[in-house]
Amino acid sequence: ASLPSYSTATTITTTSQQTVTIMLRMWLAIVLLFSVLSDARQLHRRQRTQRSVKNLDSQHCRDGRWRNCTCNDGTPANLTQNPCPEGSRPDRAGCKCPDGYEEVAVTGRTHGLHQVCTKEGVMIRPDCTCTDQAGTRVDWTRHPCKEGHVNKCTCTKESQVKLTML
Repeated sequence: ASLPSYSTATTITTTSQQTVTIMLRMWLAIVLLFSVLSDARQLHRRQRTQRSVKNLDSQHCRDGRWRNCTCNDGTPANLTQNPCPEGSRPDRAGCKCPDGYEEVAVTGRTHGLHQVCTKEGVMIRPDCTCTDQAGTRVDWTRHPCKEGHVNKCTCTKESQVKLTML
């Protein structure tokens, strides 16, 4: 009662196909699992970021502590002042120097407005528009530093800021 030789080959082929099918299904299940975990992780990050960064303004650091800045002339910066409407800032692409003035880089600036205008040793801020939809003209009289620019900022507890304001 021996089996014909073709029967063994058919059994081996069927077993190989079943093994390949099982392996493909396992691979697909693993890929699907990683995809779901990745999406869940991204969603968690997005929710955590939305919780931790609420109502950012120039007076607060990202972690919610108070921002305390000084101007390059040593005076404290008035961070309640903003040269643009709330929620907008000067648009660097929308800035230009008046006729006869040359655009020069502000030494040591790594963020914010990088250029000022100069003519015969006199430095002025450029004419700029704000990033709001109306394209409001920047009101430099409302800059946190009356002269110069914000030089250095630190993040402090609210009670420390109140003491320095008194």
